[in-house]
Amino acid sequence: MQKVDLHIHTKTSNQDRAFAFSEDRLKEYITNAGLDCIAVTNHNLFDKPQFEHIRSCVEILVLPGIEVDVEKCQILVLSDGHNLDDFD
Repeated sequence: MQKVDLHIHTKTSNQDRAFAFSEDRLKEYITNAGLDCIAVTNHNLFDKPQFEHIRSCVEILVLPGIEVDVEKCQILVLSDGHNLDDFD
């Protein structure tokens, strides 16, 4: 069985309480939860440089994503991680 978290926020938005992203806390969370994969899914935002940094500093699969506001709900949009130039 693979353990996956497809809903990781790394940037504060107006939907989140204010927080400061911590690479060390993310690594600790991944280890403690025994995760095999995560997706970075910030609200209505894809930060390619930050995503690439996170992907390079953890030892599991990291998928790019965006949590998109749609009317009265939100959807997670994920990519396979290839050709990110047009993802945002």
